[in-house]
Amino acid sequence: MRHLLVALTLMLCTVGIVSAKDTRMLIDQVPPAAGVFSPQTAIGPDKYPDQQAAFKQAVEKALNGKYQVIAQHIYIYPSDKSPSWAPLRMYIADYMGSHLNGVSYYNNIGYAENIGVEIWKVGTFRPKYFALSMTPCPDGNSLVGYFEVEKQ
Repeated sequence: MRHLLVALTLMLCTVGIVSAKDTRMLIDQVPPAAGVFSPQTAIGPDKYPDQQAAFKQAVEKALNGKYQVIAQHIYIYPSDKSPSWAPLRMYIADYMGSHLNGVSYYNNIGYAENIGVEIWKVGTFRPKYFALSMTPCPDGNSLVGYFEVEKQ
């Protein structure tokens, strides 16, 4: 009986720890590509609001309406410092795999729409989904977005 109570107590403590950990937003756990690309901080919602809204809509469209954006961090890069997709994707893939045990889950490079989107899945029982996307702006700058998405 004593062993059962100890096991039950340990199980309840573990469940409490897991649910407390689950409340953090996934995009807040993924740092900008430090030392690889600049800028290192996301722009606020008041900067380039039209481009941010259009970017979010384009990401959701590229995901065929199967996912909805629930949080975002948008970075804007001047045309002369714009990252290319391959090294940016490799940085995120490495971080997701080595720090968060994430796996690439969905990839849609929409060349016709000038947008690339890749999703990583983190977790098994209550998975979270992180999407990376990049798109050019009409003024020559580039937007890079970290999106937390959920299945519809």
